Amino acid sequence: MERKTAYIVCGQGISLCFALALLFTQLLSRSNVTSPAFQAIFVYLLLAIVFASIFYFRQLPSVNFPWWFWCILGFVDAQANYCFILAHRGNVNFASLAGILHLTVPFAMLLSFLVLHRRYTLHHLVGTFIAFTGSLVIYFTYNDPQEYTDQGKGNFWALLASLFYAVSNLMSEYAVKHGSFDANVECLGKIGITGAVSLALQILFFERDTIATVNWSGANILYLLCFVLAMFVLYTLLNIFLRVAESLLLNLSILTTDTFNIIFNYICFSGSIAFVYWIAVGLNFMGTIIYSSCDPPHDDGDVFGELGTPPLDKTIEICSTP
Repeated sequence: MERKTAYIVCGQGISLCFALALLFTQLLSRSNVTSPAFQAIFVYLLLAIVFASIFYFRQLPSVNFPWWFWCILGFVDAQANYCFILAHRGNVNFASLAGILHLTVPFAMLLSFLVLHRRYTLHHLVGTFIAFTGSLVIYFTYNDPQEYTDQGKGNFWALLASLFYAVSNLMSEYAVKHGSFDANVECLGKIGITGAVSLALQILFFERDTIATVNWSGANILYLLCFVLAMFVLYTLLNIFLRVAESLLLNLSILTTDTFNIIFNYICFSGSIAFVYWIAVGLNFMGTIIYSSCDPPHDDGDVFGELGTPPLDKTIEICSTP
């Protein structure tokens, strides 16, 4: 019971950080700051400065994955945040985008089944279905393309972001479970390095002129700093969570981001809180509790083989203890 409570509490901490990142992205978007690669690169630079420095200067043990694994992970993760920020540009409904972003849940389940050969029970499937239904309620209630002229483009970028997030979470889970807690430090540090390089190239080729036209007022700089700090804390908690749980439970927990979005929207933008939101939130919590109330799904091997250090026995024990 203590383990399951810790899962839910940590998951809600991640959800809160994600909602804060969304809030500051909205504030930047309303101020016409439309440089997604520039906005995201500072997150990866901070990850690299903190965690890569610790990993290399302290000479921590490595999981010995090939270089291409970290390049793919960093690129995919960076593109997830790039698409996430780009989805919120223009005249879009943020509630509808949240419903699209929650497609990370079925993507994560499908990829876990195909790549990690993870086997889910009926209990898991029912919990996932109930939680995801809550997000569908919000999406179909607020998806009005006539009122929001940029909604189609926003939905497209949000769909790509949800797929990239699912791939990134799965690869991060695979990496951090192949070593001690030093693997978390290595994973965050190398995501920071490779993600920053990927976004730097995008800035060089696509955003140089855009950045020059942005009004970097004190308020916009503050929004950017808050976004970076929220994402930094999110990544730190996320990697700890993936070490002791699995990517699908992570994405189910993040479904409750809508709850925090409601509160922030009410406080910052004087938005109203529709009753349908509370129905959706109730379904999110119910599904997540049902999913986490049973034993975690088991893996029957994976398509990666053994890229580096085999998973530690104590890691597997933590993950399988009821």
